[in-house]
Amino acid sequence: VKLIYHRDYLKVKADETKNEDLVKEYRKTRNEITKMVRNAKSQYYNNIIDENKHKPKSLWKVLRHLVGRSDTFSPPPHLTANRFN
Repeated sequence: VKLIYHRDYLKVKADETKNEDLVKEYRKTRNEITKMVRNAKSQYYNNIIDENKHKPKSLWKVLRHLVGRSDTFSPPPHLTANRFN
C-alpha cells in the first residue's frame, strides 16, 4: 500500500514539475506495482483452482466465474418463438 501512495505522489510531482527523472521513477514504480498485482492475482486464482481440483462442481463454478460465464442460458432477444409463428 505504501508503494501505491509513493507511486501516486510521484505522478503528481512528475506532472507538476515535468522533471524527466521523476517521470522515469514514476514509470518504474507503476510498472513494479502492475507486476506485483498481476502476480498476486495469478497466485490467488491458482490457489483457488488447486483447492477445488478434486471437487469438479466447485472447480467449474470457479472457472465459470473467472471466464465471466453465467450458469443460465438466455437466448438473444431477437430470437423468440413468436417471431417464427
